[in-house]
Amino acid sequence: MTAFTGGPDHEHGAPPVAPTELDGVITPQRRVVVADDEALMLRMHQRLLPRLLPPGYKVSTHENGALALAEVDLISADLQQSLGLILSDQMMPEMFGIDFYEAVRQRGHRNVPFLLMSGWMEDGLRERVNQVMAEGDPLFRFLDKPFNNSDLKAVIAELLEIRRRIEGVKDMQ
Repeated sequence: MTAFTGGPDHEHGAPPVAPTELDGVITPQRRVVVADDEALMLRMHQRLLPRLLPPGYKVSTHENGALALAEVDLISADLQQSLGLILSDQMMPEMFGIDFYEAVRQRGHRNVPFLLMSGWMEDGLRERVNQVMAEGDPLFRFLDKPFNNSDLKAVIAELLEIRRRIEGVKDMQ
C-alpha cells in the first residue's frame, strides 16, 4: 500500500498537491518518491525526509519499485507536480532498485536525483550498480545500509545541489 504525508490518499495513492509560489512565480510541487519493501524504512523516510528537504517537497512511499514507477508516471503527467528526488532500496520484490533507476531514466527523467540504497547485493547486481556509477550520471548515488541520518542528509543535499546547478545552467542556455 502506498502511504503519504500531508493528506488523504486519492486514486492511485496520489494526494492533491498545490503548486508553490516562490518570488511571485508559481512552480510545480516537488515530489520525492521512495521505494523500499521494509515497512520500518518507509516509516523512517516518512518522518525524516520532510525535515531534511527544503520547503515545498512532498514525500510518497511505496513497497516496491513497480508501484513507485507508476507514481513517477502519474507525477510526470501532472503539470502541477515535478519529480524532485527518488530514493530506492535495491533488493525488492517485483523490481530491483537498479531496474527502477533504469526505467526512470528510460522515461526521460535524466535530471532527477536518484539515491539507491542497499545492505546487500549479489555480485551481478553490484556490477550493474558499478556500471551505472562508471557511466558518470551526476545525479546517481549509492548509499550502503545501514546508514545514519547525517549520511543520508549529506547525500540528499549533494544531489539537490547538483540538480540546482544543472537546472541553473539549463536556464541560462
